[in-house]
Amino acid sequence: MSHRMDKQSIQTLVNVKSDRLTYCENEGKSAVWKHFLLISVDGSKVPFVKCNKCHTVLKWLSKDGTKSLNGHHVTCSAQSPTTRITDMPGFSAVGTKVPSTVKSSMANEIVSMCATDIRPFTIVDGPGFKRVAQKLIALGAQYGNIPADNVLPCATTVSRHLHNVVAERKADVIEKLRAVGNCGITTDGWTHTTTNHQYITITAHYIDKEWNVHSYILATRLADDQHTAHYIRNFVGDILAEFGLGIGEHIFVTDNAANMKSAFRNEVWVGCSGHNLNLVLSHGLQPSSAEEHHVLPAEVTTLINTCKELVTLSKRSCVNRHLETTLKQCVCTRWNSVLTMLQSVNDNKAKLRTVASDAKSNRNLFRLLSDLDDDLLQTVIAVLVPFESATKVLSADKTPTLHLVLPTRYKLLQHLTKSSADTAVIADLKQRLSQLVHKHFVVGEVHAAAALLDPRLKNKEGLISEELRNGGVKVLETMLTSAAAATSAAAEGSELEPPHKAPRLEAAASAAANDDFFEDLFAPSQPSGSCATVTDEIGTYMSTSNEVVTDVLSFWQQQQLLLPKLARVARVLLGVPATSTSSERSFSLAGRTLEDRRSTLCHESVDGLLFLHGL
Repeated sequence: MSHRMDKQSIQTLVNVKSDRLTYCENEGKSAVWKHFLLISVDGSKVPFVKCNKCHTVLKWLSKDGTKSLNGHHVTCSAQSPTTRITDMPGFSAVGTKVPSTVKSSMANEIVSMCATDIRPFTIVDGPGFKRVAQKLIALGAQYGNIPADNVLPCATTVSRHLHNVVAERKADVIEKLRAVGNCGITTDGWTHTTTNHQYITITAHYIDKEWNVHSYILATRLADDQHTAHYIRNFVGDILAEFGLGIGEHIFVTDNAANMKSAFRNEVWVGCSGHNLNLVLSHGLQPSSAEEHHVLPAEVTTLINTCKELVTLSKRSCVNRHLETTLKQCVCTRWNSVLTMLQSVNDNKAKLRTVASDAKSNRNLFRLLSDLDDDLLQTVIAVLVPFESATKVLSADKTPTLHLVLPTRYKLLQHLTKSSADTAVIADLKQRLSQLVHKHFVVGEVHAAAALLDPRLKNKEGLISEELRNGGVKVLETMLTSAAAATSAAAEGSELEPPHKAPRLEAAASAAANDDFFEDLFAPSQPSGSCATVTDEIGTYMSTSNEVVTDVLSFWQQQQLLLPKLARVARVLLGVPATSTSSERSFSLAGRTLEDRRSTLCHESVDGLLFLHGL
């Protein structure tokens, strides 16, 4: 009942400006009443009044008279008109340093919170936690030392608000994507290990008019039906339609699964460079079949198997606890996993031999370390390290990567060229991996077009074959014609035609332009004469000498006035990622979101939380 509410409850309703409260003036003769209002809750009068100046609630009954009201009015009026609650005792102005004891006390409370709620200590480093903490501080400054329960919502309320927050932020993303028109779209499937539910993720990537790279997790939705090509295409099409995008307007980047290829056979499809690189190593470091022309040397097979046994034995016999860094197991689904394992063994081999020399140690450990060829281990690692560098370069999502596919392939083949210093085993290993790069790391016309848009690469001899260069130029011409069709006033809002609908293009390479990896490829070179027949902006661009460029986006931002249509083409192509790593990363986030204690989280909540995280 409202008449039974206490003073604190009424004050809370006043602070939050609750609709349950109504106010009216008292018609008493005392002059003090012009400074107070009577309070009603849910239409029923309560024995409380509110100060018009500081909004403090005071208990008042007609039999009490106005002595207490006069006393409050005198105290309230004595404060400076400019006095703020943050100026009062117990509050600090913005920027004021708090005593170290305050932080120490807060650390104690956080320790208790982490123990009580079973949360990691790193929760205090999260930007989301800091925003909530700042909001609570601001509320305390506004309303005073109020109980936390009066401010903090319950879990059910938070869950209900998720839909509202997602809807609001989704509207912003829709507006941005519609302004862009053409995007790079990645998609992949994932199965939750605990629930066996299948999910499909779709991400969008583009470069805005200010030449900033953007990526969004559009959706991570339950997809428990059979993942046929028809199902995947309709699934992705429906998600894109939610964001105001058509399925035929974009360049799709996926793995090489047959259902993915078939799903986007009528669109521009690019195979994930990361998956292609992984295919090279997963096939190249497996024991060879009799039909293969270049076999994996038996010495390398023995080395890998010995390291696998070492890792397994070290984990089972608790040897890992004696090491500064633990040995890493080879996991077939993890990219560059063999290299990670070999590096961990190489880093710890001295300590392992010290442990093995102990008379009480496991004899098998001593035997395995005796079989380990240190020289071969180090040289095999040296052969494999550039593959890891290439994967990192091509998996970046904050910088353009599609233009780096061709130079990555070129550098890997250059690295795998036999040298006079190579042993017979290393020469055979390089030859095998080189063959598989040619087989699995396939590049196409879209990759060539993107590489040509990098002024450091457009005239590099040996980087792009004549046939591939001509195909890349045709892609640029097709997109340039589309860009030229729009008027200058509407050009920024219009969409470009995708380069080609027919060919399938297996990708290779993405991510941050690592100058150390590409070395001489980014050195200036002279213009090639092979594009003499190309006219308009393409001809102007291709006929100029390479400039000293450190960032391809900055270059095209500066060229907008001179080459406006080609700059628009560059924004579209360079915004397409070389890999589908963004979808892979979202699955890692999904696994953390759907941990064992949250495995019953509804699918709509999973989708909404990952969408917001991606922002």
